[in-house]
Amino acid sequence: MPSTKAAIFGAKDLPRTNLSDFIEERLFRRLNQEREERAKFMGMNIDEVSSQMQIFTRILCFYVPCCA
Repeated sequence: MPSTKAAIFGAKDLPRTNLSDFIEERLFRRLNQEREERAKFMGMNIDEVSSQMQIFTRILCFYVPCCA
């Protein structure tokens, strides 16, 4: 019997696209900017401010053709 953990897929297991790469990059830059702003506001070094977990973005498209 396969383990349930092996059957669970996440976004990182799906194929990458140009759009998903673009969105990931924008999210990563914005999260880093927000982290820098929090560090400056709290008067701390950026290394002392907690960072976000990894984020994976994939674009899914589900198309059902219309009856002819």
